[in-house]
Amino acid sequence: MTDHPTPEDLKDFVRGKLDRERAGVVLRHVLRGCRTCRPEVAEPLTPVAPSIEEYDAAIDRAFVSVLAFHRKQESKRQELQRILADLSDEDLSSLSPTKYGPILVEALLERSWALRHEDPARMRDLAHLAKIAASQLSFSKHGQERVSDLQCRAWAEYANACRVAECLDEAEAAFTQAVLYQDQGSGDPLLAARVMDLLSSLYRARRKFSRARELLLLVQKAYLQFGQRHYAGRALLKTGIYTGYSGEPEKALRLLQRGLRMVDESFDPEIVFIAVHNQLWFTADCGRFEEAQKLVFLNRWRYEGAARLNRIKLRWLEGRIDAGLGKHERAVNVFGEVRDDFEEAEQSFPASLVALDMALSLLHRGRTDEARDTVLEAAETFRRLDIEREMLIAVRFLQQAFSLGLARITLLEDVIAFLRKAEHDPEAKFEPRPL
Repeated sequence: MTDHPTPEDLKDFVRGKLDRERAGVVLRHVLRGCRTCRPEVAEPLTPVAPSIEEYDAAIDRAFVSVLAFHRKQESKRQELQRILADLSDEDLSSLSPTKYGPILVEALLERSWALRHEDPARMRDLAHLAKIAASQLSFSKHGQERVSDLQCRAWAEYANACRVAECLDEAEAAFTQAVLYQDQGSGDPLLAARVMDLLSSLYRARRKFSRARELLLLVQKAYLQFGQRHYAGRALLKTGIYTGYSGEPEKALRLLQRGLRMVDESFDPEIVFIAVHNQLWFTADCGRFEEAQKLVFLNRWRYEGAARLNRIKLRWLEGRIDAGLGKHERAVNVFGEVRDDFEEAEQSFPASLVALDMALSLLHRGRTDEARDTVLEAAETFRRLDIEREMLIAVRFLQQAFSLGLARITLLEDVIAFLRKAEHDPEAKFEPRPL
């Protein structure tokens, strides 16, 4: 179907005489909100209007027919998923799109997405196979628009897999290809929303937060228009996180609170965990340390079984809260543990940033010599890392000042705040207060 259903199709749909696949096409078209066709379905085209009972029976038959069709498709998809889980890469590449059709593409993409945390390389490989399978689907058998939509989706998911694998240039090129296929497809607004959602993650990876937020606003509106409240909330949560990364923690917290009221945690616990994790940090960034402490207490259970780095970051936050509440001696001990944990995990940048937090608490305790040694050691580590030029300027400035005996709390606070901001904003400029 290239545009609207034919009058005959609409009439047969109301009468319940369409085959299952055709009825599904008509139903999806009407449910998308077509103002031309919806009245034709609501008011049947027969010369004599059927009774309410006849009308309800016709609609019931159509829905039952479509439901049965989708149940059959879902059964096929689940069967194929079980097959995919046991196949090697060589066996996977030999699967025939001719035999399995679009379900093969969908199954490969679903399997790819499931591996996004544990095996990014495998995620990318499966998405690559999905776009190859999509390219081999027959227009005449499956329809040009449906195949183009699948090709768009496969390329977009492949682009996202490249982003997860930190191949950002390849991801950007793949998104361009996805948009080309999207232009040839059905114009499905939910597919467009998915593409924009994934593209916003690429902009986030490139630290282009304003562009990411612009896309997410469109994503949120699209999902709300079609009653997809959870996905709209998910887009709002990502907007809040990117807003916090851009240096607006108060605004970020308001967005996160709205988003958390919209999402279904049982359906997507991952996005809720990420949102709450950032909510804790942004609360501390706002200087609301007592509130942050309460939030940590209420949400500590979420970190049971979480990835090790997230548990380390929670402990780091506890140290920051202790320091913010003036408990600097305890904060020094916590920061020391966290620094060692990051070093063991080969995370040099956060380990050095924690060391600066520790040095700040040491200065508050009057332990100036220990603070100086800690700062100089951290500065040397920073200099060995591939960090932004402006970050390096800040570190060199700090190193020289402490080497000359100018160990100032305000200077160290400025450098720590700048490094946190510059980690997410490559355009940030270091402007310390006068010594």
